Amino acid sequence: MSTHVRDVVGDSAGRIRKWAELTPDHPAIIDDRGDDTPIRTVTYAELDRLVNRIANALHDADIVQGERVAWMGRNSVEVIAFINAAMRAGVSTVALNHRMRRSDAAHLLNFANASLLWVESDAATQFDDLTSDTRVRTVVVYDGAPNPGQISADDFLAAQPDTPPPPSRFRSLGDGQVDFGAVFTKLQTYDFDGWATLEWECFIKNPEDGAAEGAKFIRDHIIRVADRAFDDFVKSGADKAANRAMLGLG
Repeated sequence: MSTHVRDVVGDSAGRIRKWAELTPDHPAIIDDRGDDTPIRTVTYAELDRLVNRIANALHDADIVQGERVAWMGRNSVEVIAFINAAMRAGVSTVALNHRMRRSDAAHLLNFANASLLWVESDAATQFDDLTSDTRVRTVVVYDGAPNPGQISADDFLAAQPDTPPPPSRFRSLGDGQVDFGAVFTKLQTYDFDGWATLEWECFIKNPEDGAAEGAKFIRDHIIRVADRAFDDFVKSGADKAANRAMLGLG
């Protein structure tokens, strides 16, 4: 039986899994950096197991579908595995240039709202206190000893199974850190003239149910604007007799 590339569909994480089933012992990555680092060959089966272990660790770290994680480092087996593990866990990745200054990296991490950083040991020293001034909860050093406030990949992946992770948990609208009430208030304040649309996806729930939930969410947040200014009463004039009557002054 022959297998063609066109039969393997989906993202790269899905292709790794498929090729691990079809050709488990075939080389998936040959890591030859051209320096003193020994050449490393990883098969599809080995890569698939590593991807599963990282994806399970992300799940156990309470990183849910739709969240963002970041990575910093040179091309390596661990970086490729991490990116594909994030795909498998339903998580988005943010790439940081390993030449970035700490302040620039921290700004980007905060802007992206990343909750975890997967970092090379050579760059890890500048991120020993990263959790104190960013939203990052965990810093994992994937190729060496961690600094204070960080953990090693060995500890992060300890006891993690190399089987596929459980289904990704979906963070429903309003469960995250976005203040949608404030967003809609600003849209009304500045007289936004357009459509409120929702981009939604979940690989478990029926899309029609998701659309119904999204429509209700938008409808419940749309604000009916007042037909007159809040301080219109200032221009209404003063009725001294009515004021005296309300005060009981006759």
